[in-house]
Amino acid sequence: MKKLSAFLVSIALIYSSITSAESFDLFGSSIATDFDSLDNVGELISEQETLIAHGVYNTRIAANVANASVINLNAFDTPESFVVSNVIVMSNNRVSYVASNSQSNTMSVTEHNGDIVGSIWRNGTLYKLRTTSGGTTVLVEVKKAD
Repeated sequence: MKKLSAFLVSIALIYSSITSAESFDLFGSSIATDFDSLDNVGELISEQETLIAHGVYNTRIAANVANASVINLNAFDTPESFVVSNVIVMSNNRVSYVASNSQSNTMSVTEHNGDIVGSIWRNGTLYKLRTTSGGTTVLVEVKKAD
């Protein structure tokens, strides 16, 4: 009977973590593709990179992300959704998560006090996520070497 009780408690904990998973937009506000209004672009971009989009990172993610959460990214022609498979919560308000989707695209993000650094591997192309000193998050395509 003890084993059955322990098993049922385990199932209840797993079920509650799955059912409490939320869906988040990676950017908390509209994504822009014009860069005229973006300050401090030069601090982040090298000759091997191309700016794709910028916006404000959704800081609700760090406080609420869990395994099975869905992260939506609308920066490309076709919106992408990624399912979180691993979350690491560190001290000092640092949270990291890894997500993927059925197209074998992956996302890895670390947030610390609203600033993020991350990467997205999408359809054979590497993208980086970074926060500028002005607080804007940029999505940058990394060009392949010739």
